[in-house]
Amino acid sequence: MGLMLWLFPLCFLVIPHVQSSSKEWTINVPERIPVVEGHCVVIPCTVTFPWHAKKRVVPYKVRGYWKRGQTVISTNNRRPPRTSQEYKGRTQFLGDMRHRCCTMKLHRVSPRDTGPFYFRIEIPWFNRFSYINNAVTIDVLRDPLPPTLSVKGTAQRRVYCSAIFSCPSYIPQLSWNTQVWARTRARKRKSWQWEIYSTFTFTPKVGINTTFTCMVKYRNGKKAQSSIIITK
Repeated sequence: MGLMLWLFPLCFLVIPHVQSSSKEWTINVPERIPVVEGHCVVIPCTVTFPWHAKKRVVPYKVRGYWKRGQTVISTNNRRPPRTSQEYKGRTQFLGDMRHRCCTMKLHRVSPRDTGPFYFRIEIPWFNRFSYINNAVTIDVLRDPLPPTLSVKGTAQRRVYCSAIFSCPSYIPQLSWNTQVWARTRARKRKSWQWEIYSTFTFTPKVGINTTFTCMVKYRNGKKAQSSIIITK
C-alpha cells in the first residue's frame, strides 16, 4: 500500500487573518489551529512591511521572532536572545524573511502550548513591529478525532476513510481491520492542515453484512477509529 504526499510551499495559500492596525504592516496567519497532543504543528505565516526607497533595508538581515508574551520561542536570528527552556529544541523557524515568509514549526505539542503566539519583525536601520493583534491560538486535542468514513456506489461500493493532521513531517498511518488493496494518499487541505485518505472498492454479497473499521494512528501513538457496515 503505497503513500504519495502532495506538498505545497509553506508560505502560500495562507488563510487571511485580521490585518494589523497599521495598513503598511500586515500579516497572514491562521487564527486557530487544532493539533493532537504530542504531534507537531506548522504555523504558516507571511508578512508585508513598508518599503521606502530612502531607507536602507537589507533583506537578509531582517529578523523575525515568534513570541508568547515576552518570551521568544523561535527566531531566524543567528544570535538569538535567551529562549524559554520550555521551547528549547522544540521549535524551528522554517521561513525566509527575504521572501517575507515567517512560518514556524512546533514539535511535541503539549496542553501548555495553546499560546497565544504572535510574530515580531525587526528591520535594522529602519523599524520594528509586533503583530500582537494577529495572535495564533492552538487548540490542543487530548484525543484525535475519529477518521471520516463513507461509502458510495451500488453494485460496487467505494469505501473512503480520511483523517486530518497538522504537520507534514509526520504523516499519520491509516489501516483497515481486514486485508484490502487500498490506495492511500496525503494532500494539503488548508495552509495549516493536511489530510491522509485511503480508498478501495468492494462488492458486497447478498444477505451478508460486512463491517469495515478504519483506524488512524499518530506518531505519538494516539489512535482513533471509525466503523461502517456494508450490506446488499
